[in-house]
Amino acid sequence: MAIGDSTRVNTNIAAFNALNALKAINRNLEVSQLKLATGLRINEVADDPAGYTISRRLDARARGLAVALDNVGTAKNVLSIAEGGLLNISLILVTMKEKVTQARSDTLGV
Repeated sequence: MAIGDSTRVNTNIAAFNALNALKAINRNLEVSQLKLATGLRINEVADDPAGYTISRRLDARARGLAVALDNVGTAKNVLSIAEGGLLNISLILVTMKEKVTQARSDTLGV
């Protein structure tokens, strides 16, 4: 808008009201587009201060639970590895028992 046009708008009450309405519509459009782009109802504290605080707490809790779930998965993997090792040790002990039993037998002479 040219400088001369702004002085005309300032003296024209209807144009000034239309300009203010257009600015308000643009602000609302900007907020709506931000909500659509992010998919969030609350994008900043000004949208809903109490809701923003609650959403931050819930987000922190969700992240903490996700980390705890990852830790459980890691512990499960460690226990699976330990179980595999114990199974191998068990098989070795059974084989050793078989060999000792064979060695005690009188039918297997040298």
